[in-house]
Amino acid sequence: MLWLYQGNGRGGWLGRIQAGNGWNGMTSIVGAGDMNGDGRNDVLARDGSGALWLYQGNGRGGWLGRTQAGNGWNAMTAVVGPGDMNSDGRNDVLARDTAGVLWLYRATAAAAGWHA
Repeated sequence: MLWLYQGNGRGGWLGRIQAGNGWNGMTSIVGAGDMNGDGRNDVLARDGSGALWLYQGNGRGGWLGRTQAGNGWNAMTAVVGPGDMNSDGRNDVLARDTAGVLWLYRATAAAAGWHA
């Protein structure tokens, strides 16, 4: 199961909401912010085969659906959602590969899209 722990705005917690089942197959789960521009926070998750999935948040602790954002992400030892790194209004992703190289994946206007 995946649990969402809601903050109370004062450094504490309101409680938890079950946000889904079957997440034990994911090797990385990242709070990436609003990746699709709808004003709701989304989640990126990498599965065991290295596929990266964008789970579009519904604003109520659940999902609108998921979109595949890429393959080969099992070559990354860390994936983080640092926000908008290049001031284009889109949240980006940083990933570190097995050689220790840090990569910036600049988001496009399309959900789960990346600039080359």
